[in-house]
Amino acid sequence: MMSDDEGLTVWFFENLIHGEGAFVITAAGLKDYPAQSRRKLQRKMMRQVSLGFQ
Repeated sequence: MMSDDEGLTVWFFENLIHGEGAFVITAAGLKDYPAQSRRKLQRKMMRQVSLGFQ
């Protein structure tokens, strides 16, 4: 989630997010968190499906 410290997303990229296809989706607050969680899950699932067709 976004906070006063917008460096958090950058920190995730630099320290946690590794590997091919890795990504971060940042929620704009608690109310936005469920929608962004669904968006991330859908994106991950679509990638897995598309990899199955290669």
